[in-house]
Amino acid sequence: MANEATELKDLTPDEYTVSLVPIDPPDDSECVYVPEESFEQTVTVPIGDEGTVTFKLNCDPNLLSVTPDSAISFEHVLGQPECVQSIGTPLTLMNLTDVSLSWVASESGPGFSHVDAEPRTGDLAPGASVVVNLTYTCDSHDRSYENGMNFSYTTGVGGVQGEIEIPITATIDDTPGTLTVTTVTTGALLPDHYDVEDVEDGVVIGTIGPNETKNILGVRPGEYQIRMQPKREGADADNCTFSNSFVRDVRVPAGATGTASFAAECVGGNVFAYVANSGSDNVTVIDVTTNTIVEHISVGSSPDGIAISPDHHFVYVTNIVSDELSVIDVDTNVATTTTSTFLGQESGAGDIAISPNSDFAYVPRSGFDDVLVIDLADPVSVETTISLGDGSSPSAITIDPDLGQAFVTLESIDGVSVISLASNSGTDLLEVGSGPVAIAITPDGTLAYVVGRIIESVVPILLSNGSALPSLDVGTNPLAIVITPDGNFAYVANAGSDNVSVINLTTSTITSIPVGSKPTDIALSPDGLFAYVTNLDSNDVSVIRLADNTVIDTITVGTAPTAIVIMGPSG
Repeated sequence: MANEATELKDLTPDEYTVSLVPIDPPDDSECVYVPEESFEQTVTVPIGDEGTVTFKLNCDPNLLSVTPDSAISFEHVLGQPECVQSIGTPLTLMNLTDVSLSWVASESGPGFSHVDAEPRTGDLAPGASVVVNLTYTCDSHDRSYENGMNFSYTTGVGGVQGEIEIPITATIDDTPGTLTVTTVTTGALLPDHYDVEDVEDGVVIGTIGPNETKNILGVRPGEYQIRMQPKREGADADNCTFSNSFVRDVRVPAGATGTASFAAECVGGNVFAYVANSGSDNVTVIDVTTNTIVEHISVGSSPDGIAISPDHHFVYVTNIVSDELSVIDVDTNVATTTTSTFLGQESGAGDIAISPNSDFAYVPRSGFDDVLVIDLADPVSVETTISLGDGSSPSAITIDPDLGQAFVTLESIDGVSVISLASNSGTDLLEVGSGPVAIAITPDGTLAYVVGRIIESVVPILLSNGSALPSLDVGTNPLAIVITPDGNFAYVANAGSDNVSVINLTTSTITSIPVGSKPTDIALSPDGLFAYVTNLDSNDVSVIRLADNTVIDTITVGTAPTAIVIMGPSG
């Protein structure tokens, strides 16, 4: 009988092959063994014991039996291009005749969004198979798990229902990656920096300069929308137009790098150069966007050094003969000059630099072997002096805001004094070549390039340990140096050979550009595309286009121009 157990007694102990044949099955039915080949089975009957065998048959024409061919197991690397992937698994169908088949997925593991299986109709032979496709969306799941996917089915005849679960094991690789961002910015009014924002989370994940390539480390792998927000003086800058868009879609793969590049033009406002003319006791203002003279501003006697406050409000001028300090309000271009000998009688005060917070001026005084620190609050007053040692003859000064240090060349003792801006005291003395008269720091703060006037060369100094690298020969009587914002080139004004040396800081190769007579100082435009060189004896300024190192303009200024600074508008 069906669904019954029966016994065969008194069998000789041995191995038997047993077959089962259905008799009188229901009308219009065909009985199918499960598994299909199991109508014969082998059983052993031990001595004094019993052997058992079980036969399973399916005699219902509308009943569907489904088994998964295999479980699903895979590793998914977050952020890879196959972030949405389809996984197919064959399901074995048995005893299907004249039926239609449909599937409905019930999600039992995170990350799987749906199952796609086309409904099947008609006759399907026992043992046939159909592929069910699982669609896995990695962005909705960031952890490993072991689970399964349930599928329900309904046959077309009789409405018989059933359910099967396919085991799924998924391992997720979420090793942090790197986001590399590149910015290229042109125009007269550049931002101080860009905030790099994650649009979805609304958070700033890094900052980058207007012309820089930067790696943002430790980024969770996945798909991102990155937005660039230009910033100037702590506020949003709204004068920049981006090529294509200021938003980029970028994929950061696990343990790898995703890249995004942005190009923008930032317009608005003029850029002005201020030239100290020692022979005509004035400062010439040049509109750098047109290379035209705006006006001449009267200052003290024999202006020699000039600097702009980082907040872009004032220009400060040292007058070496009258020992006065002149303060120019850039909004009105009106100068106010201190009393005579404010800088100290016969102080030899030439160069000047302003603190990053615009509160103090630092003036090397060769006549007193010190640096005068001036409080720039109105009215200006002496804050303190920093002694550099008898006979040191300080001449040039530069401030690195990131390092929080001032570097002062000591021409008589062939050294550079390092001053802490926090304590206003000397912290180190670097030994350099003979007759140091100018210095520039690389943008990354690792190297100082010191101009040696007597040895007619530039000496690179490693700031980490103060050691000197091989010197680089330049022109005759070099007096000034600047380094491009990308740190790739240095430009040196050579007063004795009437040219500018161009040093490739990567290859140490050197070329030269002819300029006017007796170049004494050099400054770069805010966008880093042009250099402006003061020529003492020809009373003019040479404009060099850095893309091809060509002089494209010459601007006549006052008499005996000695120094120059360039300031972009504050916005």
